[in-house]
Amino acid sequence: MYSRRPVLVVRKLGRFSFIGVPLTSQLKSGTWYFNLNIKDEKNSIILSQVRHFDYRRMDKILSKIALSDLNSIKIALARLIKPE
Repeated sequence: MYSRRPVLVVRKLGRFSFIGVPLTSQLKSGTWYFNLNIKDEKNSIILSQVRHFDYRRMDKILSKIALSDLNSIKIALARLIKPE
């Protein structure tokens, strides 16, 4: 059995899919990353790897983040997609 990379669900697209971004435990800096504490651990969200996921890729829910953090991540993603 292989381990799967944790993914932050950004938006649900129905019963069978969602938009997500992978996380890494190594702290990164730059516009392609968003640093966040989840369960008192520092993580970086890899914004450049946003993609569509099938619900079958989800094994379990590890944690939930604050709505304000999710909104900040969505703003950072929007800046990458459509720079000002």
